[in-house]
Amino acid sequence: MNLELFIAKKIHFNKDGRKKVSPPAIRIATLGVALGLAIMIISVAIVVGFKHEVSGKVIGFSSHIQISGFSNNSSFETLPIGVSDSLQAALKQNPEILYIENFATKPGILKTDNEFLGIALKGVDKNYDWSFFEKNLLAGVPPHLSDSAISNEILISHYIANRLHLEAGDQILCYFIDDNIRARKFEITGIYQTNFTEYDKLFIIGDVRHVQKLNRWGTDQFSGIEVKLRDFSKLDEVTENLYFDLMNCTDRYGEHYFVRSVRELNPQLFNWLDLLDMNVWVILILMAVVAGFTMISGLLIIILERTNMIGILKALGATNYSIRKIFIYIS
Repeated sequence: MNLELFIAKKIHFNKDGRKKVSPPAIRIATLGVALGLAIMIISVAIVVGFKHEVSGKVIGFSSHIQISGFSNNSSFETLPIGVSDSLQAALKQNPEILYIENFATKPGILKTDNEFLGIALKGVDKNYDWSFFEKNLLAGVPPHLSDSAISNEILISHYIANRLHLEAGDQILCYFIDDNIRARKFEITGIYQTNFTEYDKLFIIGDVRHVQKLNRWGTDQFSGIEVKLRDFSKLDEVTENLYFDLMNCTDRYGEHYFVRSVRELNPQLFNWLDLLDMNVWVILILMAVVAGFTMISGLLIIILERTNMIGILKALGATNYSIRKIFIYIS
């Protein structure tokens, strides 16, 4: 027979087996521990969810890894790289890569009769994965891209639509400035909203062949390749492997490839998200300390209420270890 458990049950339960009413101090201690645990769970859930949501939106616009040219800067007026079939086949054979997409960017100005707004046209091809924008679509549908002809359909953000008073189905002129000014007439097929203003106020999505034609590029020339991974936790490892694999490779135009992860493309954003982990650790440590003191104080109250019982047990020959076990069971 477990004597310590028997005594603990006699202290904790009535004769009919029902739990005794706990003193107010014990109820407060229990509530304090429960509240501290709830705050810890909520704080971790909020931070993890927030980081996942923000990083998911950034990845939706720029994917996990981008392969571009060494000479490209941070602007949207880029120099092209040649994307060969052999390069695409080699990337698709990598077991860590889910899919790849070619893209090209071009800065421009959207203009209506009364308003104008600077934007960046992100050109994509018919194989582009629209799942991210479909989840954030407010009206209309994504542009339909085919092999037969250049599509004039574009997808714009809710921010741009509000600024220029546009709706799905409207047509708008977009001006591109190089040596001279060239205009393209686009039809808005859909409006998206990610609530990530830095990107929403900038990007419109359309046919990559517009950018190729405006820049006088070949059909195999793009601003870069977007690489989507199967496992985000392997981002740094895959980026490093691709970097060294392509470091000495050049396209048929003599341009070298440059591999960068989404963390390297947006260092300020991801550094800020990493700082949130420190806030979580501070909250966890503080709540753990408070909960620990609360539990200790509650246990001390239980022990002080049983001073006479402890004296009797000691007089009968009970060991300190045996008495500790009684109060551990009660706790």
